[in-house]
Amino acid sequence: MSSNFVPFTIPQDQLCFIHIPKTAGSTLTHMMKQVYDIKDVSPYIAMEEIRKLEPGSLHQYRYIGAHMRCSIRNYLEQEPAFITFLRDPVKRVISHYRFSKMLGDTAPFGPKLDSNSTIETYLQNKRFRFRVENQQTVYLGTDLLYENQPEGYNHYPIVTDEIYERAKETLESILFVGIQERFQESVNLLCRTLGWPAYREDRKINVTPGRVEDEPIPDHLLNEIRERNSYDIALYEFACELFDKRLKEISGNSSIMDEADRFYDELFKEQFPPSDTATYDFRYTPVGS
Repeated sequence: MSSNFVPFTIPQDQLCFIHIPKTAGSTLTHMMKQVYDIKDVSPYIAMEEIRKLEPGSLHQYRYIGAHMRCSIRNYLEQEPAFITFLRDPVKRVISHYRFSKMLGDTAPFGPKLDSNSTIETYLQNKRFRFRVENQQTVYLGTDLLYENQPEGYNHYPIVTDEIYERAKETLESILFVGIQERFQESVNLLCRTLGWPAYREDRKINVTPGRVEDEPIPDHLLNEIRERNSYDIALYEFACELFDKRLKEISGNSSIMDEADRFYDELFKEQFPPSDTATYDFRYTPVGS
């Protein structure tokens, strides 16, 4: 990311959130629905929905947050501004397992997980390999244009060095990369990047309910998850380095919340005054975070 920072404000570009499952995406989209007019927020949450739309259907939205990849640009009139969040890969896999188990037969997309499943059977089930192995690297390093691919194309391939390098290039080129474990810092760095005042609400949306927080996972299964996510672990570490670099460039010795407020007051407050109200449309159903 360049240190020659150029302010970005919401009227100019579509903002596309590459929502990798279980990386705090539902919480971020909840925040966005308080910033944007509800008519400007896309209701589509998965590429399976987007690819069925009529050409031009997405042009009306200023914010698109979905389980998609950068190839969403091919459905838009102009290049959007991309943002994404990453999460510790081991924690993400465990969270996805628990969330899938909680949804059971009600899961709207992908294979269903029986409520009696264990983490061990989940890891062994080949139907869930795409959720278990390097899913963050796949999202950021591969295409998802069905019409451009040969018959039998695997949209969740085994990750290679080439795919990993493409994922790193994606992180370096997009507008913003956040870290789930540092969500409050990430959100306020995003606010500073977009020229918004600091965001102080500390709320988690779509946290998997009904689970024991310290549910034990055997060490040998934790080691298996690490071994099967070597690319994701490396990509996560790379993302953390990018995040720290950007945080230091922008906030210096100040807190990122203070810097976000200062930047907004100085450059954007008169043009984009803060709203005292928030709109939430309950037609949107949280499906994953």
